[in-house]
This record gives sequence, C-alpha cells and structure tokens, in this order.
Amino acid sequence: MAVVFSAFTLILSSSLYRSQEQLRIATNARLVADNGRRADAVAEFIAERRKTVLELSRCPEIEGYLVNRDLGMSPQYGLNLALEAINQRFDYEIKQKTLRGQPVYTRIVFRGEDGDILAEVGQDVQDEIIKAIPADAPVLQEDSEAWRIVASAPVVHKGIPRGTVVTLSDMRLLSRLLIGRGVRGAAAGRYQEFLLADGGISVPASEESESLSADIGRAFTRLPINKVTAAADLIDATEFSNLLALRTSIVGSRLSMLTLTSATDAYGQMASTTYVPLLWAVSLAMLLAAFGFERMQQRTMRLQNDYAESNHHRAELAQRNQALSEEILRRQAVETDLYEKTLALDKSNADLRASRERLDFALQGANDGIWDWNLETDEVYYSPRWKSMLGYDEFELTGTPDTLISRVDPEHRAQLLAQITNCAEGRSDGIEIEFRMRHRVGHWVDILSRATLAKDAEGGPTIPKRLVGTHVDISMRKATEDENRYLAFYDPLTCLPNRRLLFDRLHQALVSSARSKHHGALFFIDLDNFKDLNDTLGHDQGDLLLQQVALRLATCIRKSDTVARLGGDEFVVMLEDLNESRDEAADQAEIVAGKILVTLNETYQFDDHDIRSTPSIGATLFGKDADSVDELLKQADLAMYQAKAAGRNTLRFFDPDMQAAVVARAALEIDLRGAIANRQFSPYYQAQVDSSGHVVGAEVLLRWLHPQRGTVLPYEFIPLAEKTGLILPLGNWVLDAACTQLAQWAGKAGMAGLTVAVNVSARQIHQPDFVDQVLAILRRTGAIPQKLKLELTESLLLEDVEDIIGKMTALKSFGVSFSLDDFGTGYSSLSYLKRLPLDQLKIDQSFVRDILNDQNNATIARTIVTLGHSLGLAVIAEGVETGAQRDFLASIGCLVYQGYLFSRPLPLADFEAFAYGSPCR
Repeated sequence: MAVVFSAFTLILSSSLYRSQEQLRIATNARLVADNGRRADAVAEFIAERRKTVLELSRCPEIEGYLVNRDLGMSPQYGLNLALEAINQRFDYEIKQKTLRGQPVYTRIVFRGEDGDILAEVGQDVQDEIIKAIPADAPVLQEDSEAWRIVASAPVVHKGIPRGTVVTLSDMRLLSRLLIGRGVRGAAAGRYQEFLLADGGISVPASEESESLSADIGRAFTRLPINKVTAAADLIDATEFSNLLALRTSIVGSRLSMLTLTSATDAYGQMASTTYVPLLWAVSLAMLLAAFGFERMQQRTMRLQNDYAESNHHRAELAQRNQALSEEILRRQAVETDLYEKTLALDKSNADLRASRERLDFALQGANDGIWDWNLETDEVYYSPRWKSMLGYDEFELTGTPDTLISRVDPEHRAQLLAQITNCAEGRSDGIEIEFRMRHRVGHWVDILSRATLAKDAEGGPTIPKRLVGTHVDISMRKATEDENRYLAFYDPLTCLPNRRLLFDRLHQALVSSARSKHHGALFFIDLDNFKDLNDTLGHDQGDLLLQQVALRLATCIRKSDTVARLGGDEFVVMLEDLNESRDEAADQAEIVAGKILVTLNETYQFDDHDIRSTPSIGATLFGKDADSVDELLKQADLAMYQAKAAGRNTLRFFDPDMQAAVVARAALEIDLRGAIANRQFSPYYQAQVDSSGHVVGAEVLLRWLHPQRGTVLPYEFIPLAEKTGLILPLGNWVLDAACTQLAQWAGKAGMAGLTVAVNVSARQIHQPDFVDQVLAILRRTGAIPQKLKLELTESLLLEDVEDIIGKMTALKSFGVSFSLDDFGTGYSSLSYLKRLPLDQLKIDQSFVRDILNDQNNATIARTIVTLGHSLGLAVIAEGVETGAQRDFLASIGCLVYQGYLFSRPLPLADFEAFAYGSPCR
C-alpha cells in the first residue's frame, strides 16, 4: 500500500507540475503570436511606404513632366501644368492614404537631379534629411529624433536617374496599430505596448502621450527576441514587479515592439513554486524506501547473469574480428579502382572548363542574357548578364523559375507561361516572345526572349529535359517606336491630337453616341487675322500664340472631351455625352463655346508685345443619326465661315433651325438683362382664400411688361433666368417688392392681416448669404417677418439638404414661415419632410385639375392633407377652378384655396379692390 500511495502522490504532483508548465508554454506562445501579428502590421505599414514611394516615382504625372522637359518646354508653356499635375497627385496621396482616420503622409516632395525641390505637398518643414538622401537607389529611413519615417525612390527616365521622390510619415501613427495602456493598467490585467527605437527610446502616440524613459527603454532592448521574460529581472521598480515583458522585432525596420502584461492575467493563479517540489520530494522518498530492498536483491542476480554472458561474448568477438579482416582487404581493392576513375574524371572536368570558358567569352561578346531551365529538377541558371539587365549582381537572385516569372509584366505573364507549358509538354520546340520585366529600381525593361527545347532519347520516347533561352534588352528600340507612334498621332508644336487621332476619336464618338442616344458637338475654330500676326511679328510669335491657344482650349473642356489641331491656326473641339434632347445639347454646346470665346479673347503677352486674338467658331451636333466624320467636319467648317461672315469672334451653328433658336435665346437673354436694368417687371397678386371666402393672403407672381412683346409670362423667361444666373437679382427684386407691400398694408385697415407668399429659386437659397439678404430686406422695408411666407419647391431638396434646413431654421427663428410648393410632384422624401421647419404644404394644381375624375389624384390629395395634419402643417390647394373641386377639397380637410375660381393674378390696385370686397371686409 505504501508503494501504491507513494506512486499515486508522485504521479499527481508530476501532473500538476506539467500542467502548470504547459500553461506557461501555451500562454507564452500566444503572447508571442499576438505580438508577432501586430509587429507584422507595423512592418507591413512601413513596407507600404516603400511601395508607395516607388509607385509615385513612376507615376505618369512625373513621366509627363520629364517628357515635356525633354521636348524643350519651358515652365511658361507646359512645365507648370505638369508640375501642377504632380502636386495634385501628391495631394491626392496625402488626403486618401489614412491610418484609422489620420493622414499617413505629412509631406511628399519631388526633387530634381540637381537637388532642387520641384513639387511638394504637405507641411512646410525645413528638413535637411531630404537633401541628404541619395538619388540612385530606394531608401527607407526611420528618424527617431523627429518621429518620422522617410521613404525615397529615384525617378528613372529612359534608364537615367532624373530626380527623387521623398515621402515623410509621422512615426507616431504606428501607435494606432498597437494596444496602448499605462503600466498600472497592465498590472491590473491589461496590455501595454511600446515601439522601441534606437537607444531604447519609445515612440509616443502623440506629442502629449507619455512614454518610457530612456533608461527603462534601454534596459528592455536587452530582452531576447520573442521570449517572455519577467520585467523585474531587468527593471528594479515596484510597477514592474509582477509584469511579463516580450520584445518582437519589426521586419525590415530598426524598430522593435515591447509588450508588458501582468503574470496573473497571463497565467492565472498558479500553485507556489515550492509546493510542488516539496510534495514531489516526499513522494519520491517514500517510493525509494519501498523499492530499496527489492533493488538490492535484483542487483545480486544481475551480477551472476553478467558473468555467464561475458564468456559468451568473448567467443562471438573472435568471429567478428575474422570477418572484419576480410572486409578490409575488399575495400582496399575498391579504393584502387576508384583512384583510377578519379584521374579520368579530372581530365574530363578540365576539358569541360575549357569549353565553358569559350562559351562564356562568346556570351559576353553577344551581350545577351542566358537562362537554362532544368525541367527535371525545376532549377534555373541565370547568367551574370541576365541579372545585370535587371540591375542585380552576379551572386544575387535565386535559381528558381519564380525569379523569372514573378518579374514579368502581368499583362504578358499568361502568354509566356502558355508557351513554356507547350514546350514542356512537347507541343512546340521553342519560344519567341516580347514582354516587360521589372527592374530592381522599379521601372520596366523591354525584353525579347527566345528559347529552344533540349530533349533526351535513350532508346525510348523523346523526353523534354531542359529549356535554354536568351534575353535581349530592346528598351531603346521600344522607346524609338513609342516616339514614332507619338509623332504619328500628336501635333509636335502644341502636343494636341492631330487629324489622324481626331478622326479615330470622332469615329468612336459617333458609335458611342448612336448606342447611348446622347448627342455630341463638334467645334471648328479658326483664329481671326492669324496671317497678319505671322507677317508682322514673325512665325516664332505665331507658334507661341498657337501653343497658348492650345493650353487655353484645354481649360475650357472636360477630360473626356478632345481638343485637336488640324494644322495652321485651325483647331477642333469635340464634346461627348451631351443631353439626349437636341435642344438641351445645343444649349450645353453654346455654354462651352461661350467659355472658349471669353478665354481666347483675353490678351496674350509675348516679350514686349500684348497680342489680342479672337476666334470664329462653327458648331454642329451629332447623335444617333449622325453623318460621316468628313461630313461633320464640313458642316462645322461651313458654320465657321458663317461666323466669319457675321463679323468674326462669334459662334454659329450649322443647323438653321437650331441657329434660329440660339439667336432667339440670345436675344431673349439680352432683353431680360435690359428688363432688369430698366425695371420692366411688375408684381401680380393672386388671392389665397379660406373655406368662408375670406382673403387670408396672396402669392406674388411676376409679369414682364416687354415694350414690343407685351406681357411675358414667367414660364417663358424664368428658366432662362435660372440658367444665366439672372434669377438672383430678379428674385431679390421680387422679395423687396413683396416686403415693401407688406409694410404698406400693415398700416391699412382690412389688409394688415394678409400674408404674402414669395417663390424662392434654388440658386437663391444656395447663396451663402441668403439669410442675411432676407433679413436685410425685412429691416430696410420694415415688413413684419411673421407675414412673409417663402415658397420652396421639392427640387430644392435634391442638393445639400442640411444647408437648406440650417437656413430655414435661422429665418424661422425671426418669424418667417415656409411653404412647400408643388408637393407630391418631385422629391417627396418623408425622412427630410419631418426635419424641414415647414408651416404649410401646397397641393399641386396637376392633382387638383382632375381630382373629380381621377381616383389616383383624389387619393394623392387626400394623403397630402392627412400627412400635413399629422405633422401639424397647414394645407393649401392651388389651381382650384370649380366649386365642385373646392367642395371635394373641403370634404377631405383642405380649407385654404388658390385659383381662378376666386381670382386670377391681379395688379396691385385690382387685388386690393378684390380683397376689400371679400366677405370678411
């Protein structure tokens, strides 16, 4: 029983010890894994900076700048635009690249080969580290003194370093990837994580954040990597007495990550370190005492058996010695034979080295890169020349297929793999393909690859064994081809598309327009009196003018449109994706043409000369039934000559009907501007009455008293006023007139209780100072704000609803009320309706007109009334023309009306007479 009890106690104590030890091991492994994941996140963030700066150094904006500079462009004629494009790209990176809500980059700089900063975005920091960065290789530095990450990459153009792109990131952002807490919190069961830089200095989360002192940080840098250690072994301080410390290196960085956590939180409540060994010692002592006597008996028996066995072993050893002597003689014979074969092999190797040297000399003379793929072992040999083409040394890069495949441009990778597969499977005997490979510094190298399949046939079927190929650098040839292609499609003077490229794009635009049913427009632009400029100032000044015209035209159109130069002083502008309506498309084209006229009419300054040049523009539209490209150009050309005949510096459309509409619209706009200046408008008032026939208010409606046309109704001129912006002065005039009339009625018996409703356009309410304008008019006229009602249409809710709500709330605080006009015909979003500070809903006349005959209209009107009452809003119906309509509206709860049943819009005197004659007067 003593033996069994002792054994049981020993097993139990051993199990307890192993369980605690396994718990420690598992917990330590979890801490190391968790720390590793966050360290990987930090490393990935740092690596992303290297990747991004490489992408920026190869961005098309910088490439475009270098191309323009190589073409001889000066800052005035192209380089400034290219640098602005680079700045916009850098600004996009700063705004878009964020880490948990904070910008990743504080500054991005493009430095030229002479060290001068050409483009920069971000904080204006005088930093000598940017000037000290080498320009021939990518650099990633961690500046622990200024808490930032500096990444740079050389800009290589046509194989020549042309500058450097440098990015600066706040190193303190890295703390957002960690779990940051105080030391006391860690002792209570929470994590505390730090990033340690050189000298043990910890990276703070911000300028106000606390961090470890330098002495403590240096002590923790002595921690082994990925090993959980008691912090008290390094730091003699009370707050570290029960903490575990773990340090993890950041791959690709001099930083390391330190994690502190409490031992109790990590392991839980563990048994005392002396309890288990004591229990184990007692159990072991009891067990040893029980077995002691038995072991003495067994030892005596073993000594007797050993003596008998030793006699048997001596006989067996003699037999083995005999066999060993025979094996030695056999091996001596084998060594003699092997020596003779080694001599023959040395001679073969010498011959092979000589052949290899001859082959190396031949390859060096050919200047081709060699690769040899062993299909059986999947090993690849790359020659030094092959590696140098990609910027690597002879002993860099591994001999695997991925070294080749991974550096091939993804666009050509599938095609290359298909040819390699065909060779490996015996379907073809060789490869010949052109593709691009990634150079060490990041740019692409154009490669011509040829390969031949080597096969082996040893009395059986032919088996592919090796694929041997060459790489030839054809980058110079490709660059020449690209330059020739550019010259074939672009005008060398203005860098605009030439006739050939224009015809191609115009043909595509015709196909796209026919498919989408959207119209397009074609402008034929000719500079007036250009020949006189050439004759007087010289062709060099004329060329400068053409270049400036090209730059100005580019600012007048969208990126999806095209500006081209046909030759001489003739330019063509093509607009795509205009409105489906031909009339609306013509209006859009006219707006762009007007912008071109204004822009090209501005003075050009060349040396000591101020030059003014005007254009004549011919325009034509194309759509689903468009003519051919040649026919469209003829139409635009004929329209341009019409513009010349009309006095130059103007626009003419090819379509006579459309031209007439444009002329009429222009004439109406001129008359409208004159009408505003000469006060040809008059306010009319339409009564708003309640169910008893009492006049409770009026809506102001504008009439244009044209001296030749007579009375012009709002539907004829209000849309034009909206498009041209004339609605702003016109709207302010109507509002001023309405408030002036309110102030006058306030002193008249029987009129003081009337409200006046004024329509407000979208352009008016979106003005930043709209609230101030309304309040200024109220103060100037003395009108009572509670009597003024502003009518808004549902279309206003389609844009910036929050801004509209804010302005309505501000005016409502002064007593101004609001009515939602044409309710039910437009946006009708209940989510916004309940937030708008409205006082009244207005049922549109389109529902009232057929309310007795159309059940849908009756249901909509009933719903609007119910909705208004549930929201505490008054309801008014417009367009009431019959008594039956009024009676139905009254039956569903609408008790205020406006329409011809009661009164048409009347001049002021007639309205006052009508109001005095109403039942309540």
